[in-house]
Amino acid sequence: MGVKGWAAWPVVIIGAVSLAACGSGADDAATTQDAKFLAAIKHDGLPHDSSMNVWSAAKKVCEQMDQGQTAEYEAAVVAAVPRDQVTVNDVAAPYFTAEQSREFVNEAIAFYCPKYKDQLLK
Repeated sequence: MGVKGWAAWPVVIIGAVSLAACGSGADDAATTQDAKFLAAIKHDGLPHDSSMNVWSAAKKVCEQMDQGQTAEYEAAVVAAVPRDQVTVNDVAAPYFTAEQSREFVNEAIAFYCPKYKDQLLK
């Protein structure tokens, strides 16, 4: 399965980290939303490292859904992308499980694109 749209993912992470280091001037509402997203995935037990800008991965899920992809497809993509490019590097488990991928996509929808809540995965 291809991961169209995710091929430039390392560039997104590098750019996001660079912006954060330079002080991007993001408004407080976005920062609060990102913090709530991090708290939600932590509550769900999803491994993460906030320095990796996991919220950027969640927003990428929404961007892809805006282009016509389904939540189910996005969960498969998240499962296929090495986890160190989405959340945190874990040598013992370098990829999300199918369940973790569904949880990640569901949280992305809940926090960044609730217009797709009818596609929440079970």
